[in-house]
Amino acid sequence: MRKNLTLAFFALFYALTAAAQLHNDDVHVHEAVSRQNYRQYLRIPDIGGYITLKCDFHVHSDISDGQVWPVGRVNEAWNDGLDAIAMTDHIEVHKNADIIRCGLNKPYELAKARGDMIGMIVIPGAEITRKKPLGHICTLFIRDADKLDVEDEMQAVEEACRQGAFLLWNHPGYPDRKSDIYPVHEHLIAQGKLRGVEVFNYAVQYGLVPFANSDIHYMSGSIYPVRGSRPMTLVFATARTAGAIREALLAGRALACFDGNLMGRGEYIGQMIDAALEIREIRQVSKTKRTFEIVNKSDLRFAVRPASYDYPMPVYAGQVLRIDIRQGEQVEFTNCILGKGRYYTRIFWE
Repeated sequence: MRKNLTLAFFALFYALTAAAQLHNDDVHVHEAVSRQNYRQYLRIPDIGGYITLKCDFHVHSDISDGQVWPVGRVNEAWNDGLDAIAMTDHIEVHKNADIIRCGLNKPYELAKARGDMIGMIVIPGAEITRKKPLGHICTLFIRDADKLDVEDEMQAVEEACRQGAFLLWNHPGYPDRKSDIYPVHEHLIAQGKLRGVEVFNYAVQYGLVPFANSDIHYMSGSIYPVRGSRPMTLVFATARTAGAIREALLAGRALACFDGNLMGRGEYIGQMIDAALEIREIRQVSKTKRTFEIVNKSDLRFAVRPASYDYPMPVYAGQVLRIDIRQGEQVEFTNCILGKGRYYTRIFWE
């Protein structure tokens, strides 16, 4: 009798299991499984017959002191809507050296392979990380980072120059919040070796190409969760290639884009305003005043302050601002920075 009960129990178990399996064949696949194949589309127009490339030239991985693998850095940048990044791990800092043992060129090699797979431009680089007065210098477009690993800091700089590097002065205000230019920088500028400077977060300008980079160590999605909030260097290039980016930087065709601001040469800011904004006259209020609509067709934000206004008026991305402007009145774009205390201005009507 016990044997028959046992057989009956197993027969019932397998019957219920089979029935359950029959009812579980309708599997729902959540769309999140393919979310890594989507990226932000940032509407930043081309200008002057050039292609506007959105770039981050200061990126760290966990091979030095970051917290993301080089391949992950490429994926993040692609998701964030960027076109190019430079792998610039520290020459002198290797916090994970006891776990990760490799040469200084490995971050670029790993990132470049992934970039080639998904259409992201990856530029070779490294960061010379020394105390002030030299400070931190990114060396872009180098050929062999291992050769920069020398005791004398100026020998490291000279080796980068021998490799044809574009030298970028990183965060001049770090770590003492003093953006002083030292004789070593003046010397490198006079020699035509130091060509760029980061203006985010430390606004410094010495006639160098302006850069806004993330200097990212943590995860991008946690630091820049808002669409388009990641700092970018906008490069106006002839093609979507590393070589075209290098040529554009040497020619100074770039703007720093950070925290809703643009910083750089007036000619490029003016062209970006013309491409991003449509300014339409709506009506004549009086002989000396007219109403305009400012249509922002881009994902950039602008802020305008006519001379008669006490405060700037935001022109939000994808929105239209209606505003009254007087004849011959100077209109200041208060988030378009030409230098310390200087902003791009325009007269809407004479």
